[in-house]
Formats: sequence, structure tokens, C-alpha cells
Amino acid sequence: MNTNTVDLPGMSLPALREYLRAMDGGSVSLERYLQVFAMTPETLAARAGVTRTVLLRSPESAPVQAFIRDSLRVVVALVESGLPLDKAIFCFRNEPLSVFDYRTAEELVSTGKTGQVLQFIESWQAGGQG
Repeated sequence: MNTNTVDLPGMSLPALREYLRAMDGGSVSLERYLQVFAMTPETLAARAGVTRTVLLRSPESAPVQAFIRDSLRVVVALVESGLPLDKAIFCFRNEPLSVFDYRTAEELVSTGKTGQVLQFIESWQAGGQG
């Protein structure tokens, strides 16, 4: 795995999308996603609901790409709400949300609750919660 660092605070959303794009153009690069999100393959496999072997052999598989895509949707919403990219990723992975029994957005996305997280962010932006 590549251990080069990425300048997240200085990266725009279009630059992030381009950086994460896999060579095939139709999926997200597993290696780069793991790097940007400071995540281990084991954690990503668990969040996507697959084994580590499936993750590493078939990173383009539907469950893996669905989790990655939903993660990015939440991070984009956080950035659009005014957070810098690095803070948005940190919040996605680490910030417990009291309205969701102190589970993180990452945990919620892994259980199929992406829509609820996005609604929460929208409400938070409007000043309704938070």
C-alpha cells in the first residue's frame, strides 16, 4: 500500500474525485481511498460487509464500491456545509452523533443509513440540530 501523504486541507472536491478515480475510470481506487480515509483494509472490509479477501481481490465489487460511494456522499455534504476536507473526513470517521445513539456517520453508512445521515447534515446546515 502507498504510504505517501495527501494534502487534504488544500484539496478541492473535484481534485479529490480525480485523485480517487481508479485506472478503469468506473470505480474508486481502493489504495487511494484507504490512504485518504486513513483506514485499514480490515476496517473497510468490515464496513462494506465483505471479507478482507473479497476486498483485496475484488475492490470493484458492488458492496465495496457502494460503501465507498456513500462515504463520499456524506463527506461531500460535510464539505459543502463548510468543513474543510480533512475535518469532514475526520468527523465522518470519528464524531459520535448524539441523535444516532452516539454512532459515527461511518458506522451509520455501513448499516445502510446514508440517507438519514444526509438528512441530519441538511438539518444541521439549516440550524435545526447540532
